[in-house]
Amino acid sequence: MSRKSHLDCRAANEPHRTWIRHYRRLFALAADQITENDEFITTLAHVPHHLFSFSRTYARTPEITSAVVDLGPMMVHRLQGWRSKRTTVQVPLGGAAKPKLDLAPSEARAYANTLPSLIGAWEALVRYAPLTFEWKRLRRQKEMPERWKAYAESWPFFWAHLTNTAYCLAACVWNEDEAGASAYLDALLSWRSALKHELDAGHFYTPYHRFLYPTMFRQSWDEVERQVAILVPPRSTHVSPEAVFASLLTSAHNDVILLTAQLFLFWTVSQKQLTDIGARVANRLLQLRPAEHGDEPPSIRPLSLRSRFLDMLRFEVAPVLEGGTSYSADLDQFIRQLDNMTERHVVPGRIYTPSTLHGREGLMSSEISILAASVPMTGDDGLQAYLAQLSANEEFWPAADASIRRLLNHLQRILQSLETGASSIVEGVKYVSNAEYPEALPILSNILKSVVDDVEAARRSRLRERAIDQQKLLDLSSLFERRLLDEPLDFRYFEAFQVLRTEGSGGGTVMDVPISNVQKGQLTTPPMDYDLADFAPSLARSADDLLWRTVWGNFLQKPRQIYDLDMTIRDLAFWEKVSTLIPQVQPNPILLVSIPSEGSVLRQSLHGLSKISAGIKIESVPTKSPKRNYIATVNGIDVFGASFPAGVSWLFSAEMLQQIGFEKLPDTDLYAAIKYVPADEETGVLRLLAKPNLDWRDTPILELKFLPSQEDAD
Repeated sequence: MSRKSHLDCRAANEPHRTWIRHYRRLFALAADQITENDEFITTLAHVPHHLFSFSRTYARTPEITSAVVDLGPMMVHRLQGWRSKRTTVQVPLGGAAKPKLDLAPSEARAYANTLPSLIGAWEALVRYAPLTFEWKRLRRQKEMPERWKAYAESWPFFWAHLTNTAYCLAACVWNEDEAGASAYLDALLSWRSALKHELDAGHFYTPYHRFLYPTMFRQSWDEVERQVAILVPPRSTHVSPEAVFASLLTSAHNDVILLTAQLFLFWTVSQKQLTDIGARVANRLLQLRPAEHGDEPPSIRPLSLRSRFLDMLRFEVAPVLEGGTSYSADLDQFIRQLDNMTERHVVPGRIYTPSTLHGREGLMSSEISILAASVPMTGDDGLQAYLAQLSANEEFWPAADASIRRLLNHLQRILQSLETGASSIVEGVKYVSNAEYPEALPILSNILKSVVDDVEAARRSRLRERAIDQQKLLDLSSLFERRLLDEPLDFRYFEAFQVLRTEGSGGGTVMDVPISNVQKGQLTTPPMDYDLADFAPSLARSADDLLWRTVWGNFLQKPRQIYDLDMTIRDLAFWEKVSTLIPQVQPNPILLVSIPSEGSVLRQSLHGLSKISAGIKIESVPTKSPKRNYIATVNGIDVFGASFPAGVSWLFSAEMLQQIGFEKLPDTDLYAAIKYVPADEETGVLRLLAKPNLDWRDTPILELKFLPSQEDAD
């Protein structure tokens, strides 16, 4: 069966549309026969392993890998569908009605007997993965770069299997399946143990292991070695691809456990379930305590505030790659997938419904509850001192100062939530600590405020010492110069002018426009504020505005010839008079009118005039229409609105501006430049400098004064 299906998928090259559909149907049929014949479903449970064993070449194809590993959740969905149809509502003898999902005794026994086989078959996928990916041969025959590449190629399989294990647990918890939840809880907690003998031999120690991320699989081994060398203590053991892979796998396992626990706690506190199974399973996940231990006290150490905080910090400071991809985004997608089955309780066990969460941000209340439940009665578990030491060394952080800024932003959001004292956080603390702990929230708030103060102090100290990167200023100056001199300028009222670099005469005034409150961190390397690339559009707008104000200010100083007209702008006689003045302002005449007074109704009046007089030609020129405040073109005159008083208009040539010539700035070889002037140790002013000379055509500006219409007077 599996061989035929695999060959079919090879022919179609679309496994998710061929044999996946058949396996879904087979899983449903097998689930319906659990009580009569559980051998059918236990045999099908081994299908993923057989598919991988059939061809190692196909097993490494991403599409096949994803399709095969998705068979596990598919089977769990079929099992939950079978279970939901057989659940009953039990009422304890002599007690009040309490809805509880449960199976009939015979069905419960059959289901419980089936689970170990299903879990064992699922775990076999990971247990035999080293054979599938030929790890022993790799270690014997391949150099480290080739070994690293091979481990990187196997990562999608392990990540898919790990997250699907958590998904299977989530399906059981959501459907309040105690037996299934216990089985998959153990499977998730022990997930990495199947590879322990393969990976632990080359393990290395670094106190900063949380700063190693699976995005390293996209890098070459040389890049990985350099990155790891920063985090590994001197004289440490030689780092191998196996050791880095083991560290990444261990961290990813811990991440999935922690986020799954946060989600389950969120379900319970948000009252999305009839029972508290979510909180109970979350507690076991947080304590790394398998279900097989029952209610025995955990043998592991209690929750540590520092370790919990650092585990969660890891999510926020992950590096962001080109294109916006990051490990944090992968974790957000993981949360969306797990929460995708949730809905209000209408039909027990119903799944496949829209998600209520879009990522980790929706789990902040659970995150805070776990941190608060970990707060010691005295002290801060060394958290403040550790982070102060860590923040003093920027190179340890995955994305340098960008990671530290993301951490500070996240801490501020936590502090804001703590100030509100949301009931969901208080309720979550009670579930995690199994006791009331009213002092936890203010204690946690004080600790985190101290952490924020220390981290910000370290950043400020570093910022004060860091010099401005002069190359960044040169790059900005080049951008500014290109915008002014090399790119087309679109001025509202002037056309067909040239922009040139000219030899200076030594006269003229330097145009100097300040941009205030610029963060010094934007101009350092590495940057300590948002990237200046985001500043480029703003700079272009500033350049356009700067030059336009210079041109318009110069234009306003020119003399005007005044004509007093005893008529309104809506009279036919006005436009006949204007037409006689056109020869004085050629070429390309333009008329500016008051947009507050005449602009809004002028369009209607003009079209009315065109109907009663053949001497008025009204049109809308497509090339003019996109321009700001364009009204219409009347007898070849482009009419625009401007901030003029009522009863005033200006008639002039749109080609009156002939040339804008830029001279070199004094004591430089630049035609346009940007300088940074510090205002204090953290902010300053960017000064945009240029020296334009304007050359105007010797044509007049005609100022037409006319009578305001009755509507304008009103």
